[in-house]
Amino acid sequence: SFVSSCSPYAWHGELGSLSEHTDQVVWFIPGVGGFNGQEVDVIIEEPGLYDVQVTATSSFGCMTQQYVSDVIQVLSNPIAAFRYQPAELTTLEYVAQFTDLSNGALNYLWTFDEFGTSTDPEPSFAFPHEDPATFHVCLRVENEYGCADSTCRSISLDNEYILFAPNAFTPDDDGINDTFLPVLRGFDNDTYHLQIYDRWGEMVFETRDVSEPWTGNVRGGEYYGEDNVYNWIIRIKDREISDFQLFRGSVILLR
Repeated sequence: SFVSSCSPYAWHGELGSLSEHTDQVVWFIPGVGGFNGQEVDVIIEEPGLYDVQVTATSSFGCMTQQYVSDVIQVLSNPIAAFRYQPAELTTLEYVAQFTDLSNGALNYLWTFDEFGTSTDPEPSFAFPHEDPATFHVCLRVENEYGCADSTCRSISLDNEYILFAPNAFTPDDDGINDTFLPVLRGFDNDTYHLQIYDRWGEMVFETRDVSEPWTGNVRGGEYYGEDNVYNWIIRIKDREISDFQLFRGSVILLR
């Protein structure tokens, strides 16, 4: 009977129950090959329509042959493939745009690790980006016959370091630029240590709280610093290297 399946197809052939005196049986599938036995199992990978010829010979040398045309149909599979941009994701640039490179695909299913799925041919996806990580992205495609193919890739999201410190601030309580607060990304905030010194080298402010700004106060709020240039030092560890890093700069206090 006629059979149809996606590639590769595992075809099984055997003689019917009414067959008799079949001491030698040869099966032949043009384009695939010949096979011996009362029953045969054949793997057919190339798509196409296949004929089957079976020849049975008795112990007396009598022979009978049957030839069936187009009895096996092997359907082609799609090929799943994709690329993404940017080529290097970071904790700051964490949205990937996926481009479909598949061949013969009709339906799509994207799996973005454990964080989401999509059926769009060319989706974009925002990965979790608080910490460096590696994500497993898979694409499964189907063609019009329901034949499927899948491919997976590992996508790394690397740490990116940012330290931005204003070069001036105006602590005059007008609600605009009233404090000095460095902005950091990619560092271990629990190791943060900020020190600010006046022009004579005396420390006027210190904190280990990354969210605590300097309001211009000196010596714990005893008085406000005068308009001048102040030097700051930040010691902090990043998330990947255990050693402390040292950053220096200056800020102008203007009232």
